[in-house]
Amino acid sequence: MKIKKYLGISLKTKMRALMVSAIIPLLAFVSYLIFQVGTYSDYYDAIYKSISVANDFSQKFKYDYDYSMYQIVIGSSNFKKEDIFGKLEDAYNKVKYLRTSALMPENKSTTKYMKDYIDSLKRSTEIIKENLEADGPKYDKNLMILDNDIRTTTTMITDAIQKYVYIETFQMNKGTY
Repeated sequence: MKIKKYLGISLKTKMRALMVSAIIPLLAFVSYLIFQVGTYSDYYDAIYKSISVANDFSQKFKYDYDYSMYQIVIGSSNFKKEDIFGKLEDAYNKVKYLRTSALMPENKSTTKYMKDYIDSLKRSTEIIKENLEADGPKYDKNLMILDNDIRTTTTMITDAIQKYVYIETFQMNKGTY
């Protein structure tokens, strides 16, 4: 059976043109959706990684650091055995990672506070080290620094990390970036 021509174009050609004109926008839309899914996936992956590092840091750092410093102050351990300055360096590295991976501007400033707190912690730790190397007992003075400076500062670091996690997860929940 012959397909009748209308205005010089066969019905078969018109049907193909209609199908192509319907498929091209559909393919463009599907491509856009695939791109968006990839973008959101990368975004959520970045948030997940930074939150995982922050949670790990928050859970371990305060307890480990406070306990190690307590052991040093009471004379049960020493700075080398507890690797105090290695723990501080690790804390700096984690805060640096959190700063570079922070997606929200508020968290960039939060990580600055964390770095400042670690600087303060380092100064207090060095004072205790100097006291231990000096002549005469400094137990009471070191214990006071441990309680008033070190434990307070590690608590402030933990609070800052919790704020960081809250802001990142709040943004993830909103789905905006």
